[in-house]
Amino acid sequence: MADLNLYILLHENEAQKKTLQCLREENLNMKNHLLKTIKQLNKNQYLKKIEFFQSEFIQQDLIIDIFRTDQAQLLQSITLEKNENIKRSASRDNKFLKFRKELRKYELAFIALKFKFYTFLQNIRDND
Repeated sequence: MADLNLYILLHENEAQKKTLQCLREENLNMKNHLLKTIKQLNKNQYLKKIEFFQSEFIQQDLIIDIFRTDQAQLLQSITLEKNENIKRSASRDNKFLKFRKELRKYELAFIALKFKFYTFLQNIRDND
């Protein structure tokens, strides 16, 4: 049963790693879209909003890096537990639950930012 539990955690950890990679790539895509938009526009009316998104994307990079570090530490604890047949701890389970909840919450916030950004780009296209 313990092996099955570890397998499930390893699988979930791998899925979280892929999720974080997707978020990282999407954040990079949005930064590239912003750069293209800046190059195409010479209007100061959008400058404040562009600065807002630029700041948000930098912040998202930092948050994703923190999640990736936490995720790597969780993987390390699973691997150690598996290799040394260490008994499951409630503390580790709580860390996984907390990480899972916080990652999901972050994904939803990231989706909201992404929506705002693409709505902003669409408004620019509509006004030009």
